[in-house]
Amino acid sequence: VTVFHLAGLLSSRQRLHRELPLSAEELEDVFDSLDTDHTGHLTLAAFSSRFSQFLHGRRISVTDEPNQGLVPVFKAKEVLYQSQWEARLSGMEDEEEEGHFTMLLESLGASNVFEDPDEVRSLWAKLRRDEPHLLSNFEEFLARVTHQIKEAHQERTEMESALQRKAATHNSEIRHLYEEMEAQIKTEKDRLLLQDSERIQL
Repeated sequence: VTVFHLAGLLSSRQRLHRELPLSAEELEDVFDSLDTDHTGHLTLAAFSSRFSQFLHGRRISVTDEPNQGLVPVFKAKEVLYQSQWEARLSGMEDEEEEGHFTMLLESLGASNVFEDPDEVRSLWAKLRRDEPHLLSNFEEFLARVTHQIKEAHQERTEMESALQRKAATHNSEIRHLYEEMEAQIKTEKDRLLLQDSERIQL
């Protein structure tokens, strides 16, 4: 569905509202600001050119001479819409970035490996934006670090299990020695009681 009529003119705000991330009121202001000749419609070429300039904070006029009466109002509006547009784009970029990073960690099996994943993500995102040629090296580094961390966790788990088994064995041995000692003491007491009983009978 296109926002343009077959004749190449724009005259319906509702058509624009369906395709642009602006409220009806915001869109009305944009349309009025771009429709500087007050005809109630815009050509495809005029809308594309003026709206592009509008988003980049440039002053727009129908002729080569600026319409001085619209400049103050237009400037205030274009700053507002540019900031809103940039905020929306920034939010979309952040969501996309988070999605890529989450998939990277999942592919490495590192979703729960790093103590501070936000710090890792921050460095990854900086390289992705500023030094994309280094990104693959960093991701390989993350893969190696993840493998080493998981190995260390596995070794620690095995060591803890071994210590627990050793402690359990030691406790079992101590208990066995204690039971043997108790049995020997009882045997010795019984022997002494028997001797005393025999002496009394004599």
